[in-house]
Amino acid sequence: MTAIEVRNLTKRFGDFVAVDDVSFDVPWGAVTGFVGANGSGKTTTMRTMLGLAPPTSGYAHFGGQPYDALEAPRTLIGSVLDRIGAHPSHSARRHLMMIARGAGLPEARVDDALEEVGLLDVADLALRKYSMGMTQRCALAAALLGDPSILVLDEPANGLDPAGIRWLRTKTRGWADEGRAVFVSSHQLAELAAVIDHLVVVHQGRLVHQGPAAELARRGEDLESVVFDLLADLDTSAEPRRRVRS
Repeated sequence: MTAIEVRNLTKRFGDFVAVDDVSFDVPWGAVTGFVGANGSGKTTTMRTMLGLAPPTSGYAHFGGQPYDALEAPRTLIGSVLDRIGAHPSHSARRHLMMIARGAGLPEARVDDALEEVGLLDVADLALRKYSMGMTQRCALAAALLGDPSILVLDEPANGLDPAGIRWLRTKTRGWADEGRAVFVSSHQLAELAAVIDHLVVVHQGRLVHQGPAAELARRGEDLESVVFDLLADLDTSAEPRRRVRS
């Protein structure tokens, strides 16, 4: 069984097809990069997978079950999709404590998660005083509260400085090496290319490639260049994103 199974996932907004019959697998013990240009449907796919937007058709299963059927979803899946959603006057510790209590998680996990993302020393500082990178780390801490075995991360490098991106690469590789499944989206592949094992590429809402990253980079070129060339070719040759009429 794969960690995440997505089959024939489609999401329409009126006559606009944002995600178009997408199917792929995310394996355990690997970093799976979810790659595409801005507007390619990555965030909509992730939101639909996690039940934040109902699919028009198709499904996503986590460990064999849809997200809304999981009894304790935070213990299986940790996600970073949107803005942190915390009151700016709250501290990171208070924000995570509220999430832990609401999810029925041990409060001891709060400091564990803050330490894992390097925020324990500033855990009581108001979030309005955090930099963008610190805010992103706080969002990652929230995803880690349930010690999940699957991580779904949408553009987690946003706001991180070069040292933060290097830290994220190390953490991402470490999570996968522990046996977790890490599904991470990016439109800047260079940020995470060095640690990606598996690759899912989308263009205009459609799947254009999935498989081991080494297969796509077999020409000896770096992964970012190969994917960039693939997407550039599709920009000139692919049919425009389709629309449907009700």
